Amino acid sequence: MYRSCITFVFIIFAGLAFMIGIEYSEAVDADSQPIEIGLVHWGRNFEEAFERSRREGRPVLALFQEVPGCSGTQQFGKDVLSHPRIVEAIENEFIPVLIYNNRGGRDAEILAQYNEPAWNYQVIRFLDSSGNDIIPRKDRIWTLGAVAGRLSDALRAAGRNVPLYLQGLAIEGAGDT
Repeated sequence: MYRSCITFVFIIFAGLAFMIGIEYSEAVDADSQPIEIGLVHWGRNFEEAFERSRREGRPVLALFQEVPGCSGTQQFGKDVLSHPRIVEAIENEFIPVLIYNNRGGRDAEILAQYNEPAWNYQVIRFLDSSGNDIIPRKDRIWTLGAVAGRLSDALRAAGRNVPLYLQGLAIEGAGDT
């Protein structure tokens, strides 16, 4: 009886935290990382991402993602955001930050700020240190080749070199959409 009461209370608090958008500010816990966000080490503090961008000269890569998500968002995390070269490019060339598109709190505020729809498929935006788009927003970018192409385009637009391995992935997947 005692255990079931504790379990019930835990479920209630966890549900409330999810509904009101309690968020962690530093980073996603890699040991319990949801499949939808792949293997990238994502930051969660949006403002800190821009500070780091100014300090380090790297653009911000903002992933607007549904977690928990449908099979399509899970597949994207498993196939694209877990590909070793994509993970390497995102972590080395950008400041990665994750915004949940299905939660309240600061996540919902950022969605509104960037006019992103809630409960949408994933959208990746590339932002300068002031929060402006480096390349135009584009949705339905779901394949390895298409993401590699967008990463490359964003780096070029930011005046940065595109690693050869990333150029190769983009060329290999040029016909992907």
